[in-house]
Amino acid sequence: GHSQQGNNNAYCQDSPLTWLNWIQADDELMNFTRGLINLRQKIPALTTCDWWTGEVASEKGDRDVDWLNAQGQRWSPQQWEQGEQQVLQILLSGSWLIAINTSNCKQTLILPAGSWLTSQPFSLREVQVGTTDYQVRRRTVGVLQQK
Repeated sequence: GHSQQGNNNAYCQDSPLTWLNWIQADDELMNFTRGLINLRQKIPALTTCDWWTGEVASEKGDRDVDWLNAQGQRWSPQQWEQGEQQVLQILLSGSWLIAINTSNCKQTLILPAGSWLTSQPFSLREVQVGTTDYQVRRRTVGVLQQK
C-alpha cells in the first residue's frame, strides 16, 4: 500500500519518499490488516512459540495442526511426495481452517466434521460455505472458524 519508487534502502530516507500520507491511506487495506492481526491473536497455534508437531495439543484433544487434502482427510506421506499441490486445508487448534487454492479454478473442498463459518477479515466473496463442503475462489486464501 505504499511504494518507495524502487528505493531499496528507504530506512535512510527522511523525505516525502518514505513519509506515510495517512489522509490518503487505503482504508480497505488497513481494515483487512487489522482483521488479520485480530485473527492471529485468536488462533492458539499462531500465538505459541512452539513448533507445530501434529500431536494433541489441548485438553479437548485437538492437534495443533492437521494438514488436510481437498477431501478433508489427513495428508499421507505419499501425498506430500507428489510435488506441487494446488489445494490445501490447514486445520489449526482444531477450530480454525485455512483454505489455500493456488489453482486457476474455483475449487470445492470437503469440510472437516462440525459447523463452519467464514472468519473475518475474509468474506463470502472468497469462500462460500455449505453444510459439508465449501467453495474457494481461484488463487484465494480463506479462513473458517468452527461454530
